[in-house]
Amino acid sequence: MWGSVDYYALIAIGLVLLIVGGEAVVRGAVTLADRMSLSPLFVGLVIVAFGTSAPEMAVSIGAVMHGETDIAVGNVVGSNISNILLILGLGAVIFPIPAQRNVVFRDALVLLLAAAFLTWLGRLGGDVERQMGICMLTLLGAYLAFSYFSERVRLSPAGEVALDVVNRKRIHIPGLVLDLIIIGVGVVAISFGANYLVDGSVVLARKIGVSEAVIGLSVVAVGTSLPELTTVIIAAIKKHPELAVGNIIGSNIFNIFAVLGTTATVMPVTISSTIAHFDLPIMFLSTLILVPFLMTNWRLSRIEGLLLLIGYGAYIWLLFSRENGHVIEIF
Repeated sequence: MWGSVDYYALIAIGLVLLIVGGEAVVRGAVTLADRMSLSPLFVGLVIVAFGTSAPEMAVSIGAVMHGETDIAVGNVVGSNISNILLILGLGAVIFPIPAQRNVVFRDALVLLLAAAFLTWLGRLGGDVERQMGICMLTLLGAYLAFSYFSERVRLSPAGEVALDVVNRKRIHIPGLVLDLIIIGVGVVAISFGANYLVDGSVVLARKIGVSEAVIGLSVVAVGTSLPELTTVIIAAIKKHPELAVGNIIGSNIFNIFAVLGTTATVMPVTISSTIAHFDLPIMFLSTLILVPFLMTNWRLSRIEGLLLLIGYGAYIWLLFSRENGHVIEIF
């Protein structure tokens, strides 16, 4: 596929291009929207959210176009698992993360329903057809509309997250053309990065004797979640840990409805039996565990963060154990 080019280098280059490209798209889009006098809240809840999900979307669409549907689905499912167990767990260990009631009662419950919906789809078997992809995008639109109008009435932590991200991403540059150039460069970088990451991951899977699904659920998933990891660590270090929960929950909702919905709309996606019976239940259970954790004293404590990290370690161990012939099903 790539001759003598090292597959580790392909994966590394792909990740760098995805991160740099995603950042360029978000910054350029925020500046362009600001120039067009769009509401900062709308920019934060919609444009920034789509931009930060661009790496996952590019990888999943690229994987489907390459015929590697396990990587496409594994990227979404694995990213959601790593966002909760690894990234929120690590953030809470660094600094306990406060959780606001309206974030839990609205956004976390929407995420729980989205995770249950995707798990149910996996149990049905077969393909996620274009009609279902369109349905998922419609559900996302309804959630965004509800979020936007509820935030306008009374700004909740989710709205504060959106505005905070917009303010950090906004850059003052002259000229509409430069905005478009930055966005264009970001899109090109994401496109090449996605191709490199998918190709390198397929080669790596074959070299070490594991399935593409395992690489998608682990290496690719964590790689495309690096922007979220950076955001959570910075928020914790700067003593604004309350931004972390809204960021992760919003990212996971977009991964399910926007990334998988868009991917299925481009081309039907097959959820393998292995992912349907093991990884999707793990994703659902991780989300289910997160809700009571957040409701305990309305914060994610260091102990709870450590438990999430232990859970992620156990998941990765089980993930690679099944490649050695162990049949593992949750339900």
